[in-house]
Amino acid sequence: MYAIAGDLQGFEEAVRAVYARDRQCFEQETSRWPVDIKRCARQFAESALA
Repeated sequence: MYAIAGDLQGFEEAVRAVYARDRQCFEQETSRWPVDIKRCARQFAESALA
């Protein structure tokens, strides 16, 4: 995720949400990202958030 979204607003918070297994926070922090990056990041995080 760092490679595609590291400079985006909410990136650090989104990563913290993944480690905390907080899907709601992760989705909130990634909601402002471009659609393609958001989709990819959410796919990457899916197994950790399941």
